[in-house]
Amino acid sequence: MVMMVLWGLVSPQLLQKVMALYKADLKLLEAGKLDVSGIDKMAKLGGNGTRPNHCWRDLKRILPAVKLPSPKLMLFPLKHTNLGRFAERLPLLLPHTLFAAIYNHFPEMWQRIVFPGALTCQRFWRAVSGSPQFAEHDVK
Repeated sequence: MVMMVLWGLVSPQLLQKVMALYKADLKLLEAGKLDVSGIDKMAKLGGNGTRPNHCWRDLKRILPAVKLPSPKLMLFPLKHTNLGRFAERLPLLLPHTLFAAIYNHFPEMWQRIVFPGALTCQRFWRAVSGSPQFAEHDVK
């Protein structure tokens, strides 16, 4: 992998991250808790490397279905110093559909990131209670 960095195929940052993950995997292996079933699947991608152009196709076939919503293309008015005003379609994840998907498909992540507890939720709503966005909103 160091040679891949030296040839410019991967960044030194990626090398560091991969090696840190490798180190963590070695600890799991020593503890007898490392699931190695995926290694064989990854090694077989692209006909065991004989068809590199098929690697992405093969990887997509073994990955689980995406459970998060797709971004929606929304028309946004933009202003550029040289180009002036114009509209452009940009991808946007709608917050309510993203939160619904996290809640339904990833309850542990919902609990850890979005709703870590009632006390945190109460602190949030107290912090935004004077916000002008909520002054006349039904949420208040």
